[in-house]
Order: sequence, then structure tokens, then C-alpha cells
Amino acid sequence: GRTDPILDDVGDAFKLMGVNLHELEDYIHNIEPVTFAHQIPSFPVSKNNVLQFPQPGSKDAEERKEYIPDYMPPIVSSQEATLEREDTTYQRLVRCLFITKDLRGAK
Repeated sequence: GRTDPILDDVGDAFKLMGVNLHELEDYIHNIEPVTFAHQIPSFPVSKNNVLQFPQPGSKDAEERKEYIPDYMPPIVSSQEATLEREDTTYQRLVRCLFITKDLRGAK
């Protein structure tokens, strides 16, 4: 025998239970739909993008070779960028000190 149910099996079960298919269809068309009582979360849950695409105009975007895929990590690490900013701040401070020293020496 067969193991998979078919639609005729549902019809036969309704006949055995005394359900008239035309009455069931009329009932379905005349009843107001009932919404589910709980909020259903969307699935699949969206995740944050963890790809490390370089920002347009960044050093990495300018230096990245054509053959390096976008999903690869940045060539210039964020630590190097922080160090460069610190060096720039340090250089400004040194320049400011030298200018101040020169101005004092000019008096």
C-alpha cells in the first residue's frame, strides 16, 4: 500500500465524520479571520554585517589592490590609524613648543 496521504483521504475522513464540504466552504467564506494573539518575530533574524568593507576615502580604500576581495580585513589596521593620529597630535605639540620657544628667543 501507499504511505503518503493524499487529498482524497481528507475527503474520506470528512465523510466518515459527517462533514459536508460545501457547508465547510460556506462557513470559511462567511467567518471573520482571527489574528494570532502573539507578535511573531520575523525570521530569519537579521544580523549586523560583520564584513570589514573599507570606508570610501579611507587609507585602506585608496591602497587596496584590485585583486584583494572586499571581504578581506583592512590592510591598514585600526591600531595603525590610531597611532598615526597620535603621531600627528604629538607632531603638532612639538611644533607648537618650537614656535613658542622661537617666539621667546626672538624677544
